[in-house]
Amino acid sequence: MSRSTSILARVALFAGLAFGLSALAASAQENACTLGEARVIPPASFSLEIVIANTDTLAGFQIPFSFDYEGIPIACDSISFAGGDCRDFGFQDVKIDNQAKIAYLAATNNGRVEDNISPLAPGRHPVARAYFSVERVDLTTDVTFGQSRYPHDRLDFSFLMWTPQAEEVKASFNFSNLRLR
Repeated sequence: MSRSTSILARVALFAGLAFGLSALAASAQENACTLGEARVIPPASFSLEIVIANTDTLAGFQIPFSFDYEGIPIACDSISFAGGDCRDFGFQDVKIDNQAKIAYLAATNNGRVEDNISPLAPGRHPVARAYFSVERVDLTTDVTFGQSRYPHDRLDFSFLMWTPQAEEVKASFNFSNLRLR
């Protein structure tokens, strides 16, 4: 291999690495939803903050999540938008199925200028709080809160985030844990 070919190969390798690292960094900065984590000693009631960290301006979201762990008597008692950054959004919806151990929340800014309600600018936004109760258990374990899909025959209640232009954006759900002691 000639010296110039070797130099070109190195430049191509470094360019590929730089491109790969920048793509990795960009994917780490996508829109994301996280539920807070907690440690509780059952029986207990507790709440978890639901936070969206976004890089795109968001006009709305749908967040279905599961809180299932075999044999753990946990229930989602309610979800509240009060005090959250989308508390004034024109549409808010909550669905809870404690038998299936799935909860769902959604909010959207109507997008009407006369409503004077701002979308979620890029940043970190507490959007809601989920309230739970857990009965007495005789073991120490973790309950994982994960992304889910709220079941329905005709409507799509999957995990989504969208812009004021109604364009769906890439988003992820960060799993969180509840530690029962």
